[in-house]
Amino acid sequence: MIYVSHGIIEELHLDKFCHRQLLDRYNFCQFLEQKQKKFVSIKDAINGYGDAFTIDDSTYASLEAAEMMRDYDHAVTLFINPFYIHEKLNYWFSILNYLLDKDLRPSVCLNNNHYPFSSFKERSTFRKILKSIICTLKTEEERQQYLSKFFNTNINNITLPHHLTTINVEDLIRLKKIGVDIQNHGWTHRYMATASYDEVDEEIFKGKLWLKEKIQVEAEIYAAPFGDALPPKDCNYNLFEYWLLVDSRFEVEGRIGKKIYNRKTFKIK
Repeated sequence: MIYVSHGIIEELHLDKFCHRQLLDRYNFCQFLEQKQKKFVSIKDAINGYGDAFTIDDSTYASLEAAEMMRDYDHAVTLFINPFYIHEKLNYWFSILNYLLDKDLRPSVCLNNNHYPFSSFKERSTFRKILKSIICTLKTEEERQQYLSKFFNTNINNITLPHHLTTINVEDLIRLKKIGVDIQNHGWTHRYMATASYDEVDEEIFKGKLWLKEKIQVEAEIYAAPFGDALPPKDCNYNLFEYWLLVDSRFEVEGRIGKKIYNRKTFKIK
């Protein structure tokens, strides 16, 4: 089994968008401390030697989870998007989550449709709609401009919670030194299902090239952003050894095709 998480947060609150997809730090620490069988590398897990643990995105929530795993001598793989590190930019969906927590409007209007916006459930429903629109945009600049326009705010002036901010090259080098396996999440966090095969190849290649040049890592494993995009038929399969998903549409986790593996979202029981 290959598990996936997006990091840890102090005192997890399930009704905060800024805590979305994260694990409670204390509970995760207790789990790692008590787990007798260590997590293994992705390749060892694929070969049947145990379970692997992966973490997505270039945030401090992800970094701190990876550090904790190494503190307890577990293997861990961190999938990063180098663009955000290179440009010193935060993820658009981190900004979206922050704005959803802060926006107190009772309703919002999008494309001449009005949506209730008072409760966490209503905001969660609207988030899916807004996300589906933003994911069709090709560049991070377009995605962030869309957010800025919709929320009528200068997102460059926003101070995100530390756990959602982007790590730096020095952080990556330190993670590499303590034994964290660093792999490719694509150049940006673009939704691959809306990309052409040339655009998919470019995202993977630019991510690989940056990792090799900046931290001397030969990244052979690729985790698709958002987890539900299969490789296009004409993509360059030589760019990766494995393509990882996290897609609940498949009934099983594990191998689902040539070089393709489905991960399972990690939850503490």
